[in-house]
Amino acid sequence: RRFVELQLDRLPKNELALLEAASVVGVQFSVAEVEAALDIDPDSVDIRMTRFIEANYFVRNRGSNPVTAGQRLDKCEFFLASFCEIVYDRIRSRRKRKMHHRLAAWLEAQFRRPDPDVSCSIAYHFQKARDWAKAAHYILLSPEPVRQGVVFEELRQLLRLEQGLAIPFSVPQQQKRFSE
Repeated sequence: RRFVELQLDRLPKNELALLEAASVVGVQFSVAEVEAALDIDPDSVDIRMTRFIEANYFVRNRGSNPVTAGQRLDKCEFFLASFCEIVYDRIRSRRKRKMHHRLAAWLEAQFRRPDPDVSCSIAYHFQKARDWAKAAHYILLSPEPVRQGVVFEELRQLLRLEQGLAIPFSVPQQQKRFSE
């Protein structure tokens, strides 16, 4: 962990911000999601992410084809889930919430007619942004198996305690954010 943190400390701020936004999305992410979390120029994200991939530094290309000149990068992932977790843990809370909110709002705009499979992801990011009403809304749009067993216990408790809301389903365990 310490070795990874030392490497992160050496990165320029704009490069570190890119990895932070990627970690907010999760172990696997798209460049579009990173762009949304950062709310910056898409071309700069694509170029900088490609540099990380070419240097085998923290992330790799998950796309089906290698990236060539002029082609846009699509899917990426952290080499290890622990890299993602270390980067994520270092982000200040307020900044983390802002990125989660931007990402949730972007996902919401992308799926104007909420896709049940995406609803859980939107709910997760609104929950991390502390937008409880929107998080609850998207949890209720999630598929029944998600509401029955894989939805976030933390959100259910926060909704009950802080907002006095009741959710009409039970959740046995919290979903793990990072999986390998």
